[in-house]
Amino acid sequence: MSQPPRRTLPAVPYRTWIFAGLAALIVVVCTINSLSWINRPFPGFFLWGNLFVPTLGDTDWTGYEAGIPVAARLVAVNGKPATSAEEVYRLAEAVPLGTAISYTFASETAAPPLVLLVRTMRLTLPEYLWTLGNYLALGMLLLLPGLVVYILRPDAPAARAMFSAGATWGLYFVTAADIVGPAWFRPLCLLLQAINPVALLHLGLTFPVERGVVRRHAWLIPVLYALGCAIGAVANVIFPRSFVGILYFNRLHALAVAGALLILTGSLVHGFFTLPMAAKQRIKIAAVGGCTAFLLPGIGVALFSVVGASFPLNLLALPVVLFPFAISYAIVKHDLFEADAIVRRTVAWAILTVLIATIYLGGLGLLDIIASPHRGRIGQLAFLLVIVAVFPRLRERVQAGVDFLFARDRYDYGQTVGNASRALATLLDTDAVVDRILQTITGAMHVDFGAVWLRDGSRYRLHTLAGNRGTPPTELNGSSAMVAALEADPERIITGDSEHPLKDDLERCGSALVIPMAFESRLSGFLGLGEKQSGAWYSREDIGLLRTLANQGAVAVQNARSYHALQQANEELRATQSRLIEAERLAAIGELSAAVAHGIRNPLAGIKAAAQLARMDLPDDHPMQESVHDILSETGKLEARIKTLLDFAKPFEPHPSPTEIKALVESAVTSLRSQLSDHRVEAVVDIEPPSLSAEIDAAQIEEVLLALMSNAIDAIGNDGKITVHVRPIDSGNRLRLVVCDSGPGIAPEQIDRVFRLFFTTKSSGTGFGLAVAKKVVERHGGTIGATSQPGKGAYFTIELPTHAVQP
Repeated sequence: MSQPPRRTLPAVPYRTWIFAGLAALIVVVCTINSLSWINRPFPGFFLWGNLFVPTLGDTDWTGYEAGIPVAARLVAVNGKPATSAEEVYRLAEAVPLGTAISYTFASETAAPPLVLLVRTMRLTLPEYLWTLGNYLALGMLLLLPGLVVYILRPDAPAARAMFSAGATWGLYFVTAADIVGPAWFRPLCLLLQAINPVALLHLGLTFPVERGVVRRHAWLIPVLYALGCAIGAVANVIFPRSFVGILYFNRLHALAVAGALLILTGSLVHGFFTLPMAAKQRIKIAAVGGCTAFLLPGIGVALFSVVGASFPLNLLALPVVLFPFAISYAIVKHDLFEADAIVRRTVAWAILTVLIATIYLGGLGLLDIIASPHRGRIGQLAFLLVIVAVFPRLRERVQAGVDFLFARDRYDYGQTVGNASRALATLLDTDAVVDRILQTITGAMHVDFGAVWLRDGSRYRLHTLAGNRGTPPTELNGSSAMVAALEADPERIITGDSEHPLKDDLERCGSALVIPMAFESRLSGFLGLGEKQSGAWYSREDIGLLRTLANQGAVAVQNARSYHALQQANEELRATQSRLIEAERLAAIGELSAAVAHGIRNPLAGIKAAAQLARMDLPDDHPMQESVHDILSETGKLEARIKTLLDFAKPFEPHPSPTEIKALVESAVTSLRSQLSDHRVEAVVDIEPPSLSAEIDAAQIEEVLLALMSNAIDAIGNDGKITVHVRPIDSGNRLRLVVCDSGPGIAPEQIDRVFRLFFTTKSSGTGFGLAVAKKVVERHGGTIGATSQPGKGAYFTIELPTHAVQP
């Protein structure tokens, strides 16, 4: 499959380049100003222009060793009121290095003002790199991804939000490094400090996709930025005038940043459960970047605070830039010069670095506490050797975990095809074949959606669906441009970069790719696939695997259909054989009936005539009258059985005519009213709709109902209920008639024999009733069956066509 055309860089507005130039100028100026601090004597702490002591420095600075309170304000130097930060810096440079100077600090935690002696010191290059240099590097690294993302994707709302976040936070850190010096950009720094929580909120509302609240209320983001600018303007006004005001401004800023981060995190978590797979993949990238970015600083602070390990905390802030870089990559990853493999390895190495650093720092901290210096060095060496030993295995595990997280773990081509071939060769059910194909593809390639359409005559019906991608069409035919193209060329693969009509059909099917399933150069179906969960394109190797599996699937589907057709033919053959056996059995019964009638009827008639003469000759009170009566009764029963046997052997040809079903059922109930009354059995007729009619032989079907209801009365005994339900089925082409009773039911071992000739469970039964009923129903083109649960009654179900059928 050809890759989609590579995205070209869009036109970037000229104002973007103007901003980039101004930002570069600010970075250069602040960098030059900060470099002047290297090897320069200073008081042991930094000051802002309003004599506020910022939380910027290191624990081995003389100011922190002396115990300067957090968020303090310098009010006096050597007992004289302090007027400016420049004056304090000049005094520190004028006295010999290490001179102790008396400073008076005012803070909320120290009342009255605290007087401390602080020795001057020199800001060495390492000290500079850990403090001002760290701020500058962090600012530039935050500024860079925002600008690059916007240049690559100026049309994406998330890119614009990332540009705003990167610009505000990046320039804030850059100008914060300058505010302790000449402070040329102090107004800009305070303005950016007020705006950067809004930038985080803006990012949370547009990444990975723009939220509905932003689309519905387009004014919301501009109003929030305007509010941030207003707060920044107020902060610039109170900066030189109110120490308490600046404290409250910083606290408000901290709360706003925390709230914005919570909203950003909540947006990512919510999006992971509600957004499409491509957006979820971007969330994964951001989540891994965030964990990698914030884990090491968090662990470092914990080790510093709890274990007492000593290392520069400012340097731990640098991994934070991995988070914006991760979000930037997630926004433009489809355009990032096909750098997936590089990024995956980079993420794996970053995670590995964090793990190794955490283990190493934690181990060293523990060794410092529990071991002597000499043994501590031996322990450090042993600990380092252990890390070196486990490094290769750990790297493999981390890389495998990253690949799995981003759905980039590779499949084995040969093994996948071999497993699929063995499975498909043993499956003879079409549903199982298609399900196995989809399972193999979605499992190996991590595809978020799959569907298979199979040929059904001149149409293609949706057979199997995997994943959730709306409602793809359940049926496609030759009027579809995609179907026509596949039938014309069963080897063609339809992709998202196809011509317009094909692309429309592809989108309608919810697919990014369609693979034909061809058998003997004839299209037997096609496979629609969505996007990969990783968001990557289908590679040439992927297409080769899909072709192979689709062709194997087409052969397996054809085999399954042939097997099904053969199985159906065998079932029809067995049914035909059963009907032939039944016909032969009925013919034998007919011949037997004729022989019985010929051999028994004439002697039976003679016996009956003689008995009748004897009854006429004998007085009424003669003792032989009872015997003669028994002879006549039994000969009558024998004649009835011979007649029934002869009737069963007849063809039972129905003579259908339009019949009102309700009248037919009520007539049968009326015929049994005395029997129902004697046994106190209630008969309920439930016909819906009441006007239901059918072309049947009313007399024959009524005899069937009488046989079923009479058997039900005998089964109930006394005090029970018989219900007759009638409903149309099969769009009104057939009707279903159910006779159920509240009797003891039929034993499971007898349920399959109730319709057999001569089978009966009644002492006075003949075994003809249900057998005759089955024959009548079948001559009407219907079916009859029985179900039962012991103790819960029996159900006899009759299904008949509503229109007469040819016998």
